[in-house]
Amino acid sequence: MERRRDFLVTGLAVATGAMDAIGFLGLGGVFASVMTGNMVLFGLGAGNRTGGLALRAGLAIVGYIVGVAGGSRLGRRIGESAAVWPGRVTVVLFVELSVLVGFAIGWELAGASPAGASQGLLIVIASLAMGMQSAGIRELGVQGLSTTYLTGTLTVVVSDLAGRRRPVGAGRDFGILLALVLGAATTGVVVTEVPRAAPAFPLAVVTAVIIGAVATFSRQPT
Repeated sequence: MERRRDFLVTGLAVATGAMDAIGFLGLGGVFASVMTGNMVLFGLGAGNRTGGLALRAGLAIVGYIVGVAGGSRLGRRIGESAAVWPGRVTVVLFVELSVLVGFAIGWELAGASPAGASQGLLIVIASLAMGMQSAGIRELGVQGLSTTYLTGTLTVVVSDLAGRRRPVGAGRDFGILLALVLGAATTGVVVTEVPRAAPAFPLAVVTAVIIGAVATFSRQPT
């Protein structure tokens, strides 16, 4: 069951890379999930008096915070579970999927080239979805497991390799990092070549993860 859980989590990392690529290439150079980067951009924009950059980064940070808070409250409201993949995680991901559908609609209405108010709104929606995802994965209760804030994951992988250690989860962590890059690379091509189709990729990935979670874990003991 743990391997199946890790496979689904790796799939979500693909969606993270995809949304960050859309944010960076199509939403004014900000990230949907990398809040450390957005904080640096916010400070850079403020220091250089680049109001647009500071605003976009700030909107991404706010959206992410709201997503994490909302996802956490939703998970707690549903209740605790000792299952490998608690049902509340799937519920939070389903809400994330709904947010991504809204993002796709807004992206299409903006002609795949959002600007001004529409760009700001889509930044908030994209980071909101990633915040929801982060909160959902945290409900799995696996220490160090994430699909969004992955600098720590990279640190662990490199540190263990340098120390010639092979702890439990090393393969999973490497897979998550690879999935992030794959998602970003794939979506980078789509944004460049077929921009209107860009949101379809992360939307399809999250849908597949939810279907896999329901099929695999719906009958697990709680």
